[in-house]
Amino acid sequence: MTPKANSDMPAHSASVQELRKRPQESTELEEPSDDYEPFVDAARAASFLSLSPRHVLTLARSGAIPAHPLGNGQRRVWRFRLSELASAVSARGVQFIRQSHVPKGEI
Repeated sequence: MTPKANSDMPAHSASVQELRKRPQESTELEEPSDDYEPFVDAARAASFLSLSPRHVLTLARSGAIPAHPLGNGQRRVWRFRLSELASAVSARGVQFIRQSHVPKGEI
């Protein structure tokens, strides 16, 4: 068989050839871009904040720290972004409350 000239081809054949020339879309997950920040679990957030994972989850449930719940039931999975945690902690400022058991004049 000899290949037909482009003028002999029907219009839909040309569009099929154009589709074949296009790169195939990948079904694999693409690498995250530079502006992408991954979500972390409570253990990683706790390590970042120097707290226990249980305390981080308690703070997340109460709304004291920014958190993203996944799921609609009672047993939700919580995820965190470290940049949100850092900005939330630094935005609160320092509120120094004396917690020492030693009276003021004795130090």
